[in-house]
Amino acid sequence: RRRRGCGGTCECSAANSEVAASEGGALENAQLSVLQPLDSPFPLARFQELGLSPAARFLWWERTRSQEGRREPGRLRGGLHALDLDNGWLELDAPPAYQEVMGPRRQVLAEGSDQLGFALVDDGASRPAQLELMRFVVEHLARCHPDRFALTGSGGDERLKSLQEGLSWRLADFESCPLRLVGQLVQEDICIMQEVPSDSGSTPRHLFVAGVVMESFDPVSKHMLPMLELHGPVPGYATDLHEAMGRVFQSLRKPAWRANFGVMEFRYEGEDMETILSDGELLERIYLKVEYETLRRLPEHPDYMVFTIRRHDAPMSDLALTPLACAALAHAIRNLPVALLAYRGLSRPETARVVLSFLDGAAVAAAACEP
Repeated sequence: RRRRGCGGTCECSAANSEVAASEGGALENAQLSVLQPLDSPFPLARFQELGLSPAARFLWWERTRSQEGRREPGRLRGGLHALDLDNGWLELDAPPAYQEVMGPRRQVLAEGSDQLGFALVDDGASRPAQLELMRFVVEHLARCHPDRFALTGSGGDERLKSLQEGLSWRLADFESCPLRLVGQLVQEDICIMQEVPSDSGSTPRHLFVAGVVMESFDPVSKHMLPMLELHGPVPGYATDLHEAMGRVFQSLRKPAWRANFGVMEFRYEGEDMETILSDGELLERIYLKVEYETLRRLPEHPDYMVFTIRRHDAPMSDLALTPLACAALAHAIRNLPVALLAYRGLSRPETARVVLSFLDGAAVAAAACEP
C-alpha cells in the first residue's frame, strides 16, 4: 500500500468512506476522518474496527495537539497525558486476537510452569499492593467489558469468568501470587514500582519490585532496580528525564499515559545486514513499534504505582491510511539526535531515508485528496 501520489480514489478517501459507512453500527456517533485532527486515541476498538493501525493513533493524535517547532529539537521529554481509566487502561483486542495472545501467556503463567520464573518477579513485601491491583483488574474487566467478563459468587468462592472463552478463575486461589492471575487476564506487561526515600535526600527513587513482563525487557535482570537503571540504555534519559520523571512519579495522583515509537527492520536468520535491497523491498521489511504505557498510584498503598506497557507493531506501509500520523512521525524523526535515532532503530542511513520518503509521500498524497 505504498503511496507516491494520488489519482482517482486514493487510500485516504477509501478509508474515510469506510469510516462514514460505520455510522449506525458499533461506532455510531464516533465517525473519523483520516484527513482531520483526532480528538482522542481511545478507545482501541474505535480504530481496530475500522482497520486502522492501533500504533498509528498515538502519532495521529500527537500531530493534532502539537505545532511544528513547538518542542525543543533533540530534547527527550516525558510526554505524560491524563488517562481515562475506562477508555484507556488495560486495552483488549477483539476476542479472537485476544485469545491468540493470551494462550501462550497463560501457559507461561500456569502453576508449575518451568517458564514462570522468567516472566514473573515478586519481592514478597509488595503482596498487599498486588492484591489491590488484582482487585482493580478484575473489577475493571467486568465493568468495562460486561459482554466478555463477569464476577460471580462471593467470599472465598468469588470468581472471574471469561464468558466467551468459557474460563473461570477463583480469586482466592491467587492470594499468594496475585500477579499470576493478572498476567493471565491482560495483554499488557505489568510493573509495580515502589517509592522509597533517596539516599541523598533528594527526589525519591522508584524501584521495580514486582511484575509480569514478557515483551518489554528481562524482568529477572531488572528486578529491584531503580527507574534510572531500567532506562539506562535510553540515550538522554539520565540527563533529560530522570529527575523530571522522578518528580512526576512523586507527585502523581491521577492516572497518566504516554507512548513512544521505534522502528524494526525484519531480516531472515543468517541474512547479511549489508544485503542490497530495493527501496520497495526494504519498506516491506520495516515495522513501526509503539509502546503504550500507563501509570497509576494504588490508593490503598500509595507508596506503590502500577506501570503498564502494551506494544503495538504494524508494517510501516499500514501508516498510509493515517497520513497525519505519517506527518507526525516524519517530524519526530527529523528532530531526534543521532544517538536516539539509533536507539529507535534508525541507525542505518538507508533505512531512515526509505522511511522518510514513504512518510513524506503519504502526507503529500493525503494533502492532494483534501477538498
